[in-house]
Amino acid sequence: MKTRFVQKKLASFAMFLLLAIASTPAFSQGVSMKDIYAKGETLLNYIEDEYGYEVVHIEYDIITSSKIITRRLTTPYTYTIVGFADDRVKDLDIIVYQRKGNDWKEVKRDEEEDSTPVVSFKPTVSGDYRIEIKVYKYNPGASAAHYGLIFSHDIP
Repeated sequence: MKTRFVQKKLASFAMFLLLAIASTPAFSQGVSMKDIYAKGETLLNYIEDEYGYEVVHIEYDIITSSKIITRRLTTPYTYTIVGFADDRVKDLDIIVYQRKGNDWKEVKRDEEEDSTPVVSFKPTVSGDYRIEIKVYKYNPGASAAHYGLIFSHDIP
């Protein structure tokens, strides 16, 4: 129950933050990574200060469709992955896959239509997981955007 509460609160905070910085000129034009970095720093502080979670991975990049990263995730941690994008993205999603032999099986996904996906889950086994960050829908006229991704976990 606490994990779902944290997930909803992080999503609300991330959306508030996106709206607060979306009106700055460089952010609106999409030419600077500064605002994505600033948003990431604010989210990092919020995650660590409000929840006491350990942040274990942060990345920033440009996305056109989807990107996949592979990370080793371990029990007994509950992981929270927060994604965020600039104002060119209408719907950004996170999908988590677990390795099953030579295949990858989906274990968790963001279901919201927004640009701040949050996924929380507790791996049943330690191992390699694929995390896909995917743009499902751009705002009119856009075909690329800046995004950030933050992985954190609780401290059992």
